[in-house]
Amino acid sequence: MSLRTFFVQLTLLTLLVATVLGGLHASNYLPAQPKFLWAALFLFVALSILMFALGKRTAAGRNKSAFISVAIGFTLLKLVFCVAIAVAYRQAVPEASKLFALLFLGIYVVYTIFETHLLMKIGAVKS
Repeated sequence: MSLRTFFVQLTLLTLLVATVLGGLHASNYLPAQPKFLWAALFLFVALSILMFALGKRTAAGRNKSAFISVAIGFTLLKLVFCVAIAVAYRQAVPEASKLFALLFLGIYVVYTIFETHLLMKIGAVKS
């Protein structure tokens, strides 16, 4: 996958998610702290860019197990990191509605699916 294709797909996905968040915000369905979800969106965009860079770098190398290790390791670290963020937010803002967790999980799942698709494309390319 080329750099241009990656950024086009990432931009389209981010616009879609931002549109949904914007619609929820405009209709007052977002939790009391919508900044958390906007920050999460930009966090996931940054993590996708990092995953693309790491994936391209390790896929081009001779050691294919390094690519698999990076993919699995990054996904696991992202999962632990996101759970920690959600728990910390819940502790810091106990009056926040449970909707924030559902929306955060939704953003997480969307970007995880995107990254999985991305890694499958990168890993399929012969070095």
